[in-house]
Amino acid sequence: MRKPILLSIMFLLILSCKGQPVPENKKSYVGTWVGDGITLIISSDGGLSYQKVRSAGRTSVHGPIQEFAEREIRAGVWIFSAKFRIDQEPALVDGKWMMEVDGEKLTKLGP
Repeated sequence: MRKPILLSIMFLLILSCKGQPVPENKKSYVGTWVGDGITLIISSDGGLSYQKVRSAGRTSVHGPIQEFAEREIRAGVWIFSAKFRIDQEPALVDGKWMMEVDGEKLTKLGP
């Protein structure tokens, strides 16, 4: 009986946490990025949603962006957090926005 209540409280705490809006100098990160089995969504209000699907399983992270460091994005809350290493910042390549995160090449959908 306690476990469902505790999980519900933790879920509500995560939902109530807000990240900081994406800084002006990082606006090129905002959007939906896709790669081989990966979807990364960064919203201008500071939200991040990441999903990686491989044959070995699925990894998901959803939560507020806590920090945009020089070569890293930290997102989530408490034990439900993750760090994403920026190997290549967003750049316009042959008319498409590209970046590399954790060794994975991603392409931005839309403008």
